[in-house]
Amino acid sequence: MVAGLTNGELIAPMTYEEMMTSDFFEVWFQKFFLPTLTTPSVIIVK
Repeated sequence: MVAGLTNGELIAPMTYEEMMTSDFFEVWFQKFFLPTLTTPSVIIVK
C-alpha cells in the first residue's frame, strides 16, 4: 500500500500487488496524492 498521512488520516491510499516502481510512484504522486492536498504542505518521503 502507498498512501499519504495528514492529521492522522490516510489520504490517497492505493494498493498494489507487484513491486513499487518509480514510474508507478510518480503517477500515483501526481494523479492521486497531490490533488488531495488543499493547503501548502511539507511532503516527507520515507
